[in-house]
Amino acid sequence: MEIDEQLAACGWVVQDYKHAAVAAAQGVAVREVPISPIEKRGQIVSRLEEEFQQAAVLEQAAGSALDRVTALRRSILAAAFSGQLVPQDPTDEPASVLLECIAASQRTAPTR
Repeated sequence: MEIDEQLAACGWVVQDYKHAAVAAAQGVAVREVPISPIEKRGQIVSRLEEEFQQAAVLEQAAGSALDRVTALRRSILAAAFSGQLVPQDPTDEPASVLLECIAASQRTAPTR
């Protein structure tokens, strides 16, 4: 049973706030928010359900896209560290030589 029916069953007169005539009867209940007709409420509920379904689809798509971005980032980093992103210069010294030079310069650098 809806609240309007419950109030009416108890002797209250239920009116919308726009058309309230408080002096019309003893025990007037004024609705602060107008209530749509039942058909309109059904349409609103159906539309909300559609929108929530669409939001769920979009949320799932966004999660899948995020997973793909994460995998792509990992593969790009792996390709970069393995030298597959740009052509390698054969005249470049190996990384091991560079690392040895850095270690040697740190050994000879004055300590603070």
